[in-house]
Amino acid sequence: MNNEIGYLTDFTALHESMVLDLKSKIKFIKTVEAYDPTSDETGPQHSLVKTPAALIELTELRPGKSLGDGRQSFRCEFIFHCILSTTTKNVELEIRNYAAAVAKAIHKNRWGFESAVEQPSDIGAYPGVFKSGDKGFESWVVSFSQNIYLGNIGINEESIPEDVFYSMAPLVGEDNKQAYQKG
Repeated sequence: MNNEIGYLTDFTALHESMVLDLKSKIKFIKTVEAYDPTSDETGPQHSLVKTPAALIELTELRPGKSLGDGRQSFRCEFIFHCILSTTTKNVELEIRNYAAAVAKAIHKNRWGFESAVEQPSDIGAYPGVFKSGDKGFESWVVSFSQNIYLGNIGINEESIPEDVFYSMAPLVGEDNKQAYQKG
């Protein structure tokens, strides 16, 4: 959830924003939801969704680059499973086009959290799993990396100066203290 506009405390709000963003940018998409690798008596998730579908999977969390502001930084690896029914005309070509449309939607996307999410990198796509038959599907996978910062920015109140002094060049430095004014 985000407890303040632009900040993330967990991945829920980010996931919800990804879902809404894909639906708004790819008008023909019917299903966008979290990837669920479990299966039951009716089969795996791929067989149960209405296509075109995109299943969002967060596959890895690694330490990210710290900004030194108190937030936890993660380098996240995401996979968006792009799925079409095998009844789709020219499915072998259309699945590639669909994956390219999803990759385009990901490009430079910070999902509405500009202060908590960096632009994605290493966007790529490759064939995924497929299943033939009545409930068959074809899939491609779009993968990318993104730095995510969780938590609020921590400000050390003691490091904020009470008084600020300034001067104009070339009258700067220790030898020009008399030129400084309180701001």
